[in-house]
Amino acid sequence: TIKNVGSNVSGPWRWSATIPTQTAYLYQSQPQQSLAPGDSIDYTLGFDQAIAGSNKMISITANFDHAVGESNFDNNNASATTTILGN
Repeated sequence: TIKNVGSNVSGPWRWSATIPTQTAYLYQSQPQQSLAPGDSIDYTLGFDQAIAGSNKMISITANFDHAVGESNFDNNNASATTTILGN
C-alpha cells in the first residue's frame, strides 16, 4: 500500500522494488496515477526464479527517482524479510 500523507496532489510518480531472485533484479514501475492527499493504492507484486530460504529481503521505494517534490523523503521506503519455500 502506498499512501499520499502530504497535503498536495502528488502528480505522476513511480516506485521500485528489489526482489530476491536468482539474478539480482530491481523493478522500476511506469508512471503511476496521481494521488490526492489521503489517497492510497494497493499493489500486488509477483515474481518467479526466487531464491529459496529464510531471511530473504523485499524492499519497496515510492518516488525512487524524486520526480515528486516532497518535504520528507524518509517515509518512502519499506522492506520485509520473508521465507521462500521451494527450490
